[in-house]
Amino acid sequence: MSGESHTLLLFKDGTIVSLGDNCCGQLGRETEGDGISGGGIEGKRVASDKKFISVAAGYDHSLAVSDDGALWGWGSNRHFQFGFDVPVEKDLHPRDVEYKVPVQLDNTKKWKKVFAEDNISIGMTSDGRLWNISRNCHEIEHPHGAKWKDVRIECFAEWDGMDYNFLLKDEKNRYWLYKMPLFSPDEPYTLFFNKDECFLDDAEDHLDEQLYPLLKPTDFFYMNGLSGIFKEGKKFTVWGLSVIDAEEFLNANRGSEGFGFHKIVEKEIQIDDKNIKKILCGQFLPEVTHLLEMDRMKNGPYTAFFYKDGSLRLFANGREYKIGKEQGIKKVFDGYNIIFQTKDERIFFIGYNLYDSLGDYGSEASENENNFFFCKEVK
Repeated sequence: MSGESHTLLLFKDGTIVSLGDNCCGQLGRETEGDGISGGGIEGKRVASDKKFISVAAGYDHSLAVSDDGALWGWGSNRHFQFGFDVPVEKDLHPRDVEYKVPVQLDNTKKWKKVFAEDNISIGMTSDGRLWNISRNCHEIEHPHGAKWKDVRIECFAEWDGMDYNFLLKDEKNRYWLYKMPLFSPDEPYTLFFNKDECFLDDAEDHLDEQLYPLLKPTDFFYMNGLSGIFKEGKKFTVWGLSVIDAEEFLNANRGSEGFGFHKIVEKEIQIDDKNIKKILCGQFLPEVTHLLEMDRMKNGPYTAFFYKDGSLRLFANGREYKIGKEQGIKKVFDGYNIIFQTKDERIFFIGYNLYDSLGDYGSEASENENNFFFCKEVK
């Protein structure tokens, strides 16, 4: 899992290897000195003898679930990423906590999977219930009692703070948008995406629920801050900065106030859907970094299709990249870098390696267009 400043690699034997920035202990190594952005810390095993089954990387915190169903965390709790009721030393405020090694946060629930983005932490238990760990394990209840299957957390930076939205998928494969109440249920942040452009039901009918069902059923729906994809039948439609270039995006939204998709630009893409193994939708850069440096670091949001034959088709900034089946890709993971593992057990990445989240490649970065690495092997 590739976060903004660090990366966690979970292996079959349950061990976790961490790379990148360690400013707040997010690498989970007791003997490792504090790193700084750009420190280029090499990959080493997280300091725990537990066998883990799920990991997630936020901005400066990490989450994991061990095979006995316990919830673990390490790194910063400055924004209550682990909640308010966390293990602390005497007289230390919970938000001042920085765990240098994995600490058990909870063993009262049977945890199954964790999700993280920026300063937000979400966990799913084996009974299909969803919990907002960052809000002291507040449950995100399904209005019809159905079980949850998957979560996608999306944050978007506004000038006055962060706006968080969750894309949730339930056991009936229906999609929901959950808006994150940052301070209280009475002061929810607004949804980033316009309700009509995202097929949302009438927002006025759901203001107290914080859950917005997608009105128009789709076979597949995914989004990130500045791009997204949905599938109807055999037709894929991708919108935003993965299929249009930066100049086209700016022209479409010129004159709009603030950042955001005030005007959606979408394109239909011809895809062989029968042979798709996995669809990835993410961003190589945080939204603000991308928007402020769009002339230099052009590849922000991306959409990618991983096929059963091991090939990969990637769309970013209106361009298409392809990796042939001869590369032998076995598994692929999205995040701030696309990470893939080949059949000969080598690990590669695609992305900017922001904050040296996958190691220090020094002068190699300057040799790449806009510091963008394509199919670079992780050291």
